[in-house]
Amino acid sequence: GFNKVAKYYYYPGWWEGASVGSLYINNDAWAKLPKQYQAMVETAAGLVTSWMVPKYDAGNPAALRRLVASGTELRPFPRAVLEPCFAEAYKYYDELAAKDPKFKKIYDSLKAFRADQNLWFRVAENTFDNFNFSMSAQGR
Repeated sequence: GFNKVAKYYYYPGWWEGASVGSLYINNDAWAKLPKQYQAMVETAAGLVTSWMVPKYDAGNPAALRRLVASGTELRPFPRAVLEPCFAEAYKYYDELAAKDPKFKKIYDSLKAFRADQNLWFRVAENTFDNFNFSMSAQGR
């Protein structure tokens, strides 16, 4: 187990908020595929994602319990670690955006999308989840 190589499990995994499966296909090769093959690949990729995410979400609590039962200690990253790591990561992204127009285009789009999503999550998702966590902590 994990506890043989690492006594502590630090969270959150801020560098990867969620695992995402990816499929990359060369654009030229993709364009040469018949439309029905493109549709099959898109359908298969969508189905795998819709299967994989809930499978991990459902299995992660048991995995966390096994990890703790094996002797690994859970510890949150302190803000004194998270904040400078966050700042350095985004400084690096800004440097990449300044050098690479393709990266800048994608990064700017990501930042706009993330700002919209953060607005929604602050209002709906996170408040709902935090309420449920507090009720659970009270044994409800």
